[in-house]
Amino acid sequence: MQITPFDFTIEHTSKWKKSMKNTKGTEVSFVLGDPNPGDEFVVDLFYDIRYGSVVFQTIGGRSKCPWEAGTLPQEDPVIKIQKYPSQFVFPSDEMVFELELSNVGVGKESLFALYAQLNDNEGNMEIKVDGSPLFESRVYFSVLKEVPIKKTLTIRRGPRMYVNKPIHLTFESGCMDEASL
Repeated sequence: MQITPFDFTIEHTSKWKKSMKNTKGTEVSFVLGDPNPGDEFVVDLFYDIRYGSVVFQTIGGRSKCPWEAGTLPQEDPVIKIQKYPSQFVFPSDEMVFELELSNVGVGKESLFALYAQLNDNEGNMEIKVDGSPLFESRVYFSVLKEVPIKKTLTIRRGPRMYVNKPIHLTFESGCMDEASL
């Protein structure tokens, strides 16, 4: 089991009560919270005798932004290539891909961003989604669970090179893409 430190506040309150019985007791209370709406956690609590502290273990629930281990992801973006270009693409032709973007997570709807990682675009290839250049991330609001969005990706060679390095296309949660916020 891995225990990760986290920020917390400890409030201590002492109450004394006069009684005829000689008893001793300790009461511990806490509130767990998460800033992301819709996140739910199932947590087991254990008492560590050696250190005299409470240990929390997440055993279920759902989370997003970022997804937390032990829970189901509310956002699970997926890109599927539905149609590939012909195996013969001439230098003046563009490659045409039919894409399907979807969320297979447990959340009802999410915000996602699609972008091309252009670091390796040495040949200055032209990349478009539905006819518009893909220079920066393209944000898709309210992507419904298991309702795919169909997009057309076209790639045309640049002016200098005939063979280029692969371009990586990324589809991720909008909270992971700082440019979309």
